[in-house]
Amino acid sequence: MTSMQADFTPTPEVIALDDLTLSALNPRQTHDEASIALLAESLVTCGLMQNLGGYRDAEGRVAIVFGGRRLAALRIAVQQRPDLAQVPVALAPDEDTARLWAQSENIAREALAPVDEIRAYGRMRDAGATVPQIAQAFGSTEAHVYRRLKLADLPGFVLDALAAQKITLGVAACFTVANDLDLAQEAMNRITGQRYACSEHEVRRWLQPEAVGPSDRRV
Repeated sequence: MTSMQADFTPTPEVIALDDLTLSALNPRQTHDEASIALLAESLVTCGLMQNLGGYRDAEGRVAIVFGGRRLAALRIAVQQRPDLAQVPVALAPDEDTARLWAQSENIAREALAPVDEIRAYGRMRDAGATVPQIAQAFGSTEAHVYRRLKLADLPGFVLDALAAQKITLGVAACFTVANDLDLAQEAMNRITGQRYACSEHEVRRWLQPEAVGPSDRRV
């Protein structure tokens, strides 16, 4: 990443709200509905105080790399404030700069939800970033990045359940021992079908039914 890319500060362009989408580069892919509703009320009262940042792809679409919460709130607020349908967006000159913006902007804000963090770290790893680079980009420790990356390759339905708060981070981590996708899906069905919270021990036992337990006489 060059210093010129890091210092690039373009004049925002005004773009129609309907032409904006949330970029996959944006680490924050999920938002609390209550906080978005409050932000929408603020936008109705005060208007948009800070522009969004995006990247225009080869087809001309603009994907937002920072300001995802504002984008979600704008879609609500515009129903009462039609003038919010035109949005000032700073456009990155290239994808590397867009990725830098996405990382830097989100460091300064509230902590990412665990599932967003896991997916963001995984995307950076898949794009060729090293663990030290990921740790530096997010202001985290390398040990923390390693722990999150262990979960980055979990099946999509496990991460979706974590995002929906149907399982805890500890339960999600149990699925790293699963070698059978069908067995993992069956275990997830059992977890979400229970009326009580399943323990991590139970989940591991479902995922490794052939494992030898500590009470086994062979041990």
